[in-house]
Amino acid sequence: MHKKIIASSLASILFPLSGVAQQQSSDTGIHSDMDVISVSAARTLLSDNNLGSTVSTLSEDELNLRPNISVGELLRTIPGISVSRSGVHGSQTQLRMRGGEANQILVFIDGVKANDIAQGSEFNFAHLLNYDIESIEVIRGPQSALWGSDALSGVISITTRQASQGFKADVFAEAGSNDWKNAGATMRYGSEKFSGKLSVASIDTQGENISRQGSEDDGYENDTVSINGQYNFSESFNVNAMVRGVNSKSEFDGTDWATGLPADTSDYVESEQLYSNIGANWSNFDNRLTSKLSYSYVESDNKNVVEDSFAVTGFTTTKAISDSTTIGYQGSYQFNDSYQLTLAVENLEEDFKQRGPASFYGDPNRDESVSTDSYIVELQSMVTSNVTLLLSGRHDDNSDFGDSTTGRATAAWMLNNNNTKLRASFGTGVKNPTFSERFGYFTNFVGNPNLEPEESTGWEVGIDNVFLSGDLNISVTYFTEELENEINGFVLADPVLYTYTSANEDGISERSGVEIESDWQLTQSVSLGFAYTLLDATEDDGNGSQQDEIRRAEHSGNMHLTWVSESELANINLNVDYNSEMDDFFYPPTPPYFERVELDAYTVVSIDASYRFTPNLQAYTRIENALDEDYEEVFGYQAPGSNVYVGLRYLLN
Repeated sequence: MHKKIIASSLASILFPLSGVAQQQSSDTGIHSDMDVISVSAARTLLSDNNLGSTVSTLSEDELNLRPNISVGELLRTIPGISVSRSGVHGSQTQLRMRGGEANQILVFIDGVKANDIAQGSEFNFAHLLNYDIESIEVIRGPQSALWGSDALSGVISITTRQASQGFKADVFAEAGSNDWKNAGATMRYGSEKFSGKLSVASIDTQGENISRQGSEDDGYENDTVSINGQYNFSESFNVNAMVRGVNSKSEFDGTDWATGLPADTSDYVESEQLYSNIGANWSNFDNRLTSKLSYSYVESDNKNVVEDSFAVTGFTTTKAISDSTTIGYQGSYQFNDSYQLTLAVENLEEDFKQRGPASFYGDPNRDESVSTDSYIVELQSMVTSNVTLLLSGRHDDNSDFGDSTTGRATAAWMLNNNNTKLRASFGTGVKNPTFSERFGYFTNFVGNPNLEPEESTGWEVGIDNVFLSGDLNISVTYFTEELENEINGFVLADPVLYTYTSANEDGISERSGVEIESDWQLTQSVSLGFAYTLLDATEDDGNGSQQDEIRRAEHSGNMHLTWVSESELANINLNVDYNSEMDDFFYPPTPPYFERVELDAYTVVSIDASYRFTPNLQAYTRIENALDEDYEEVFGYQAPGSNVYVGLRYLLN
């Protein structure tokens, strides 16, 4: 059900807030307002028919079928994405795309870059709840030419609900296994001049046991507040702003130094994230020239409290703090229905602080900063009525690394009465070393300030086909990518002190595979979605041979079967996730201090159902891991067992 249906009627609100596109008034050519629109596959609006990249979208309809599940779990339904969660709800949740690393995916929330530079420049999907999400767009392949360093493997763009005309509100509450309590509310109001939204949500659960040893439960708390608004001074000028705050506490288990495996402790992480943006959008020359000026501020504060009962250090508290500011201007000029040129400039300032007690490993206390000036150009060209080319280039001037230039080219060819699309793309990517890799200090890890940026080259070809008068959609993609200077974050630096560090690897890491995605409306009431990925992701083993990258399964897939009653009052959704065997690392306390281990294949079944008693009142339930599958996505950390949740939702339209 990954229908690319970001409605054009939302464009006047969505795109200014997103910060990644501008309003267009033309009703023909590249950016027809009647087209389905992508928000982040280009620097400006781009019709689905003109997309040369591989894009999947989770629509609001699909999100509503699986209410109040974390976004990380929902993204398992997208081909090319693998998820690694270190245990229960609230545990570190990493996403990898096409065999890349978790910090090589750039995440936008309402147009704000949300990657946490205090946590390895990753975005922790554990803290992003499904509630208040309107759509999720996933663009796979190198996107650095558009969005910079963190977009080496792809982009995930998350749009929260926006206000429309009139007043709307909803409230929900649910309870379930492990003393699960989850509630939230949203209010939205829109008029000709002003629109705004306020949303709050909260989770509290005692959790389950993460480690193989012991029986202590590891709980989780999350409070999220989101506010956005827009004021239209005229048809050609508006100002918008957004603020989003997340407060969370995640309990986790420390490492037993006698076994090298997780074991019960009272360790926890307290995290605070703040995302904010203000922007102005205006147009000139009969809307042919559109401009955007934006300012974003992101702040993160992560406190690790460790009660390591297996070591003599006792209690240890460390903090990683970061903030970043982005100031940018973008202008786009549409020469005619076939050509549009976009120019953009950005300045990014990043600050990183680390605090903790000094030990024989070293002193972790330090303050670091990096600045980057970026210059972006993009040309969209409709060569013929059914062939579109997109050329993008970016030059980054970084204060700590050499200048980098990345490029991207995509092509889309519509044929067979627009029932078939052939597409291809080629791009280069760059990923700068993170603050954690260069200066990080935790437990027995010591950073390496001499790291070089990672560089990639990738291409893909694909075909999208519509059958049975639109009831069956099938997409097939082949991709390949090569990565140089891959950063290995687990290099043994000192076998006596048992310290690790980061280092650039020699050789080339190779990633290739096939992605298949389909949606089939079997009957008026029953639909079937399917996703499959064949992945070959390897790295140089230091001896001139290739070895599998860790936590990348060769085969992975998803199937979801949905039934909706003719009255649309009831629905049932059956979801099946499959992951084949894959490698992981294990660090025993004795030589050789490093081993490769194999994680077993697993199949996880979940069921969701809901019933609408009145136009405003809906009840729902879900059973996660319905067959109580016993599996691990990270070695030593148990995934949750079977859990049941029930809830009520009230909507006021």
